[in-house]
Amino acid sequence: MKRLEPNRALVMLATAMVIGTLSTGSAMAETAVPPPEVLVLAIPATAKYVPEKTGTDQYTQKISLEGLRGEWVSLQILIKEVSNVSRLENVNAIPSDLDMVDGDATISADSAYTLYREWFLDIREPSGAGLAVQNHLREPGLYPDPLIPFKDPFKPGDVPVAAPFTLNQDPGYAVIWVDLFIPRDATPGQYSGNVKVEWTEFDLNGNAGEADSRYVDIDLQVWELDMPRERNVATAFGISDGSIRSYHGGPDPAATRENYDQIVRTYHKVLHDHRM
Repeated sequence: MKRLEPNRALVMLATAMVIGTLSTGSAMAETAVPPPEVLVLAIPATAKYVPEKTGTDQYTQKISLEGLRGEWVSLQILIKEVSNVSRLENVNAIPSDLDMVDGDATISADSAYTLYREWFLDIREPSGAGLAVQNHLREPGLYPDPLIPFKDPFKPGDVPVAAPFTLNQDPGYAVIWVDLFIPRDATPGQYSGNVKVEWTEFDLNGNAGEADSRYVDIDLQVWELDMPRERNVATAFGISDGSIRSYHGGPDPAATRENYDQIVRTYHKVLHDHRM
């Protein structure tokens, strides 16, 4: 058998090692998990997001609001796992102050914002006695209804309730309701700010990635008008002390709780704050 010269043997060995390394790298690239993709959009308060039925092409990460001093304005933020995501953990939303565009005035986020997580009810039977109502969906499906506050309104301090939260692949979406109160002493003009939506994402293999975030930009026009303080907004919501007691105390109408009176006052305060 013919012997290879030493230099030639070394060259062939190095070549084989390079080819092996390239082959291994190619195989690893082929099996690499693609990065997670998460969508964050601003939706007007007057729109109803119904999973798998509501289109989102018309929405972006920016929204414009306008209102009077002393008025509540609102928006919704949709968080949707698009692809390559097994779950999101520590999902939260943090509003910034609203700064006047052409001036020094500021609306503080601490006093202006109240955040909620929308909860979806699984409607399994058509409603409306079979009657078709224009522009209203009445087919079975998931519909947003309860609003769960980010912070406990019954306890002092920042006691977390609805956030931070974990968003699993099923359902793969969450909607945040954002209430913004325009102070009665706000300087009229154009303001800008944002809501930062943050999370830690996990890929399809369950591997945790780095913390990630998106921003929803808010433009707010404050008009030089004042919302009356009178409560004159009629509603169809039925509410009574008895119904509140039943809900929070259980089926026994005589059930009592130590903080029952405070719970009732909190319900009334929310109604009064929104002039109802």
